[in-house]
Amino acid sequence: MAHSTVGTHVVVEDAASLAEAVQRTHVVIEVAGRLHDLEKFTLLEGSSLVGTTSEAELVFKPDSDGVALTANNTLQNLTLRSDPSRLTLSLESATTTLGQLKLQDLVVYGRLHLESSIVMTADLVLTDVQVYDGDSTSALHRPVGYGVEVVPGSLTIYNRCTDPQSRWTLRAENLSGGTRNVPLRGSGIFIFGGMTVPANADPQGGSAPSSPGGMIDLKLLTTGEIHTNGNIPAGKGLTLKQRDRSSAF
Repeated sequence: MAHSTVGTHVVVEDAASLAEAVQRTHVVIEVAGRLHDLEKFTLLEGSSLVGTTSEAELVFKPDSDGVALTANNTLQNLTLRSDPSRLTLSLESATTTLGQLKLQDLVVYGRLHLESSIVMTADLVLTDVQVYDGDSTSALHRPVGYGVEVVPGSLTIYNRCTDPQSRWTLRAENLSGGTRNVPLRGSGIFIFGGMTVPANADPQGGSAPSSPGGMIDLKLLTTGEIHTNGNIPAGKGLTLKQRDRSSAF
């Protein structure tokens, strides 16, 4: 087990020392090289994960999710890698207040998916985040209305709280995803919050009834290139049928 501690900073050099470091709150975990064969882990409240070199990378085991954020976390200067449909970076908070989550200078292989149905307040700051080789077409929670589902993106921020007092703020600069040869599968970048529309609403009957829900106050959104493929077969139309409301979520 290789690691060293300086104050609230912990330098990790292998999977074992990382697993030990993430048991602590309010610590800065520094990664200098490539750590592989990792299991999913949760970054506890107030802790940060920071790459100290351009080679800093976390590689997760096949069929394993990656890093789950909680509250007041920072991830910076890292490459994170998991299988295309796995949650390489996600939200796993038991509290209604996230504080600030700061994601900066990240390269993510797989899915970056921040979703909650209980969080009331959050300040999300994303800067220079690139997502590659993600596949969100099997995502379970999809906004639904008029019998149509919306497939989330490989980069998703989704306030699913039904309380209209829930309000997240988001500032996102220079987000990009996919390549021409390997586009993201799904909706690319997906940011959603606010009212919900019943799954069985009839578009021919006028404006649909809606229920207020949690909001996302989008302060800024800028992007680079985004390449995405919704996986609808070329040349084929879709017949939309009413969904059974019980299967909406």
